[in-house]
Amino acid sequence: MTAKKYTNAGVALLEDYIPLKNFRTITLKQLTVQGGYSEYGVEIEVTPEFSRSLNVSVDWDGRIYGFTHGAGALTALMHRLDGDNAAKGKVYLNDWGDNKFLLLAANHDESNEQAFFVTSGEVKNLLDNCMCGKDV
Repeated sequence: MTAKKYTNAGVALLEDYIPLKNFRTITLKQLTVQGGYSEYGVEIEVTPEFSRSLNVSVDWDGRIYGFTHGAGALTALMHRLDGDNAAKGKVYLNDWGDNKFLLLAANHDESNEQAFFVTSGEVKNLLDNCMCGKDV
């Protein structure tokens, strides 16, 4: 990700794109399992400092994986980015420090994207209160 490319990204409410009630984390073992028909893959990258503040476990590489059901704003955005392939889109949340995360929605081959900044407090609330995948 080229930082300069996203410096002028707008600001959004995370709940508009990834509502808490629609988000679930998955384990590394579950990465090969496809999400539900109406779900988008989510990849969250956090710093070691941020990961220590969370109630969820974070893998060694600082990544948390999950799925979200398409909320109105996210579904509309994915369709705008990718038309008929919208269901194959993916969402990324990257820790940018300074209490903000970059939310990046990308189409199926990542050739078209839209970026917003959300607060780290919103991301912490999402991760601390979501449905968490467990190893079985």
